[in-house]
Amino acid sequence: MVSAESTTNVSEDKPRVLIRSGHETYAVSPEKALALAHLLAKAKRYKAALQVCQKVVSLDAKDPQAVILMACCEAGLKDYEGCNKILRAMFSGNQEVLAEHLQAAFVYHTLGMNSDSAKELVALTDEQPDLPMVWLLLGDHLSEMGKQEKAALCWRLAIDRAGHRGAAALAAERELESARNC
Repeated sequence: MVSAESTTNVSEDKPRVLIRSGHETYAVSPEKALALAHLLAKAKRYKAALQVCQKVVSLDAKDPQAVILMACCEAGLKDYEGCNKILRAMFSGNQEVLAEHLQAAFVYHTLGMNSDSAKELVALTDEQPDLPMVWLLLGDHLSEMGKQEKAALCWRLAIDRAGHRGAAALAAERELESARNC
């Protein structure tokens, strides 16, 4: 059982997410919390991943990585309306097409239509190449389809687009390491 809550480390004045696993509690950065949420979502533990994402969003409601992953978890739980609301709130106005591509990708993925999901994410990376979480998720989908070389390229692009820091970079580095060890 994994649970999370948000807090601020008073001595450092840095936001932290408290992750509880069993009897242990860990105070981690929002970036590490999102990397954990990604791992939980990949394992289809969407409720736990969603809870972690919600705590990160409570610290920074405009964090696109957290919002994208949170919407992905909602779709994984088959709450397509919740997924849509989250994306529309984050990507409104001239960014509405981003919400449409993301929603379609997440729904397709949930339904097992990975090639259609990947096509939506590819279209999104063409339009918005600077969203590292999208590159990370595209790599995940390609990996599930057995396209390991393309997946590794996407994970490297996630790291580059994230400036070698942040949640997407941490998760992509983990994916690359895991792929090397297979």
